[in-house]
Amino acid sequence: MPTLLHLETSNTVCSVCLSIDGEVVALRENTEGNLHASLLTPFIEQAMQEAKLKYSQLDALCLSMGPGSYTGLRIGASAAKAICYSTSKPLIAISTLKAMVAGYISKNGKPEQGTVFCPMIDARRLEVYAALYNHEMAELKAPKPWIIDADDFLAGTDAAQQIICFGNGAMKAIPHLLQHNIQFDGENYISALNLVQLGLRYFDLKQFIDIAYFEPDYLKTMAVAHISK
Repeated sequence: MPTLLHLETSNTVCSVCLSIDGEVVALRENTEGNLHASLLTPFIEQAMQEAKLKYSQLDALCLSMGPGSYTGLRIGASAAKAICYSTSKPLIAISTLKAMVAGYISKNGKPEQGTVFCPMIDARRLEVYAALYNHEMAELKAPKPWIIDADDFLAGTDAAQQIICFGNGAMKAIPHLLQHNIQFDGENYISALNLVQLGLRYFDLKQFIDIAYFEPDYLKTMAVAHISK
């Protein structure tokens, strides 16, 4: 019955939850935006107190690793590393985009076979961070910064496949993807809650990362280089 602490700071949402064997026992979340520096540590403390747990009772930390806000990702990574180092607990790092898919499925139900998920995070202007996943959440195209009027990110998908584009970057992609069979959803689907089942799966498989060398998945450096061409 692993006890996991989940942190989500990649976007405007600051979210912390505790789970025991995949069941959420405490949640703290704020969606007002960019308050991670002031809220994350109190949220962690409050969640631990609500669950009546000590840090030594954790089995692992689970972090949303990006892509997303540079500052938010740094704050989350610093907090996760500090707890891992002080408790000698392992760290699980999960793509924010993959966690969004988990959130979509949790809210909307099991997808049909062949469905393609395209989570999108707004990166300003005509840029989004995006990735492609199949109906079993296996990665089809790795996370990347995408200038939505520069190329067709969905090229290669079957015209008959149902593609679901969602997240806070999805709606601005509509005019550029009219040739595809797409369902658009502007909901964010970013929360520590969406890390729970993935975190449990990674823990069972012992998919831990090297804390000393871990860096969040910023992607922005690549995107800036693309824009400047």
